[in-house]
Parts: sequence; structure tokens; C-alpha cells
Amino acid sequence: MEKLWNSYVQGIEKEITREREKGSYAVYLPTDSMSRELVAKYLEEKAPTKEMEAKVAGVLVKYLLFNYNRLNVCTESSMEKTLGIPRHKIRRLLAFLEWEEIVTSLEIGATKPYVVTNLAKAIAKGYVQFSKGEMEGFMPALPWYKEPYFLGQAQFIASIHNPCSQIIDMFKQSIPSYKVLNKTYAFEMKMFEGQKPFLFIQPFQVPYFPEKEEDTKSRLGISDAGGIVGRDWLLIESFFERELLAREVLFELGVPDDISEQEFREGYRRLMEKYVKLILKTIEPFYQRVKAGGEVGKWSRSLEKEKILVHSFVGTPEGLISESGIGEDYEEIGDKTIPLQPEHFYTALGLLKTAKRIGEQAEIRKELLSQLQEMIQTIENKFSEKD
Repeated sequence: MEKLWNSYVQGIEKEITREREKGSYAVYLPTDSMSRELVAKYLEEKAPTKEMEAKVAGVLVKYLLFNYNRLNVCTESSMEKTLGIPRHKIRRLLAFLEWEEIVTSLEIGATKPYVVTNLAKAIAKGYVQFSKGEMEGFMPALPWYKEPYFLGQAQFIASIHNPCSQIIDMFKQSIPSYKVLNKTYAFEMKMFEGQKPFLFIQPFQVPYFPEKEEDTKSRLGISDAGGIVGRDWLLIESFFERELLAREVLFELGVPDDISEQEFREGYRRLMEKYVKLILKTIEPFYQRVKAGGEVGKWSRSLEKEKILVHSFVGTPEGLISESGIGEDYEEIGDKTIPLQPEHFYTALGLLKTAKRIGEQAEIRKELLSQLQEMIQTIENKFSEKD
């Protein structure tokens, strides 16, 4: 088995080398090798310590996270085959993680896949740790992890806990926020909340000849508290979903009757400058806190001191909007705020480096690229780790 694994790794490394030589941004995370070493030590122990079990439980969390878009391999039997851990031990570790409310199981037909539901807690408790290389390598791939591969009645539940949203939420829950963005979002919610609720009765949802009256009380349709205007906006947005970038470039150019490649590149440059500015302003409060002495585990946003609490499930800014309008002195927070962890720094670096790559490709103004580089350098100097 070890020989087969080494051959596999060598093949992957050769492929990565070839792709990089061609100029590709190719990433191979060290997760597999590190996890194999830890699992091997765990299986050698006749009576593993609780600390070691917690670390191996962290391997399962990473496994579930990286395989989220393939829920068909997130079952006990698949984990047993892939990780080489006996099923009774897999079941024990998953039970521990479920008790800690870090993972949950889904019933999809005859299968029972697991998904991670609280990555922030797993990181805060020390069960899961990401290296700088892992986090920065994983960040560009996050958009692929927004929808599960398995389609079924549990898809909605699974989609709520997608890795992309969890990493972003983990970061946002514990850092100071860009207040203007929150305020704009609050005005958006206020506009939609003022609409009459929208209800669409779906055909073929109840039996034509129900045996019991209760059968007619099953779920009848789609309800949206945002009202018809909120639903109309989703339709208009979805109509251009495949041409998202093209749509925004056209907005930037005033929706012209025709466009040349040179005009497209100019519109794209201006658009990317605005996205880079938004990233800079979003990271700025965190960056200033880091410059002022922010360290791992030393500071986090306090629930008691914040004036606004954002509901973690539906994202409604409760209390943010009042009859007198929106106050200036507030920050959006989550209800599971955790102290700063290395992963917060790595996430910030991943976002800033992504913005820098996009900015360089779009040939945005040099002063914006300099601001990005200054933030990157300051955060790396303040908190660095040898990979």
C-alpha cells in the first residue's frame, strides 16, 4: 500500500510540475501526506490519547470539507476505504464530532453522508489546523465548493454548510467589518422587507384524493418574505447568471450598442479596480487591528459590546433597521464569534493575493497594487509560519 501511495504522489508531483512549467497556477496541498502520517500513528496506538483522537477527528473534518462537492464519498464506508481507519473507529470519531456540533449526517436514500456544519468551532477548539500553504492554495478553489454533487431532498441543508460560505463566515465572524457595506446591505433588506410576501403554489404537491385531511397540509409552494420585488430581482439576476462578468463590464461601459475588444479591456480594468477597492476596504479594519498589535487568540469582537447581532441562519440584520433609520455606530457580527486563529490571517492573505493577481492581470492602477502589497507584507510580517 505504501508503495502504491508513493507512486501516486510522484505521479501527482510530476503533473503539477508540468502544469507550472506551462504557466498554470497549479496547487497540490500537503493535506494527504500529513493526514496519512497522523492516521498511521493513530492506528499504531493501542490506547490513543484524547488529544490524538481529536487530531484524527480533525482529519475527518478536512476529508469532509475537501470532498463536499462529492457527497457520495462522505460516508462511513468510503472514509474507511480511503483513510484506512476501521469503520468502528470512524463511527466513534464522527459521533464525537456530531456531539460537538461540528458535523451532521444527512439521509439521502440508502446513503448517509456527513457534512461539516461548524468549521469555525473545529478550528477554535484546535481539532483542525490549516497551514498557510493549505489555506492560500484552497482559497482560489472555494467557488467550486458551493454546491454538493449529490442531488436530493437534503441538498438545501447541505448547501447551507458549503465550505466556501463556512470559511468566509469564519473570517467575518471575528474581524472588524466594513460598515458601509453592512449599511448598504441593511438598506437592501429594508427595501425588500417592505414588500408583500410572495407565495407560489406548486402543482403536483399533494395527492388528488387524499385519504386524510392532514395530507393536504403538506408543503404547498415557495414562500419568500422578501416579496414579489425580491423574487423579481432574483429572476432578473438569474437571467444573466452565465454572463455575470460580461454583464458587469457592460454596466461599467453604460450598456453600449456595440463594443470593441479594447473597450472591453478598459471596462474590465475599471470593474476590477472597483472590486479591488472593495476588498481593500473590507480588509482595512482587520489590517489596522493587526498593525495595532492583533495576535492569535488575543482579541476578537465581543458580543456584549456590539450593538447589532446578525442571525446566523437567515442573515437578517435584526435590530439594524428601526423607524429612525440606520445608526452609524454598529458592526455586523455573527453569533459564534471566536478569538483570532492563524486561519484568519491566512484567509486575509488568500483574499489579498487573489485580488493582487486579478489586479495585475487587469492592469489596474499601480497605487492600488501597492496598497495590496503593503497589506500582504504587513500581515505576513506580523504573523508568519514556516510551512
